Amino acid sequence: MLQLHREPDRNFLLREDGRELGRLIYPKWWSARAEILLPEGIYDVRSKKWHSATVVAELHGVPIIEARFPWNGSIEVDRVAGQPGKLKVKYRSIWKAQHVVIDEEGNERMHLRSRMSWKMDRDHEIEKMGDPPLKPLEILMIAHALNVRHRRAAGHAG
Repeated sequence: MLQLHREPDRNFLLREDGRELGRLIYPKWWSARAEILLPEGIYDVRSKKWHSATVVAELHGVPIIEARFPWNGSIEVDRVAGQPGKLKVKYRSIWKAQHVVIDEEGNERMHLRSRMSWKMDRDHEIEKMGDPPLKPLEILMIAHALNVRHRRAAGHAG
């Protein structure tokens, strides 16, 4: 079973049946920058431009995947390194912070639930994985994009 576990130091660990698949690491508290650690290397995750609505993950300086935040509240995830396959993250239930990841054909690829802890951190629980399953890079990028959206919303709420 695939699990996305938030560790005490704000970082996330992606596991399947006890085996580590990857990590999402935040080098600083409340950081917009992150690193995704996978067997193929370390992805640098940051805003595409200063104060941009797009977050990009690069491997050795080459953009691989990006997440955009359109005004309708969804998140669009797109591979930019020549691989097809756009994903859209939408609310299934806004009051329960449940999300669904949909591919270009309209197939539900993942169900995810976000929870806020008393420390104002977010936990993400994978409730269901579609077929074929998402790749670890896609799952960790979606988790980061949800964290960015929650932080931006919290910043505008006050």
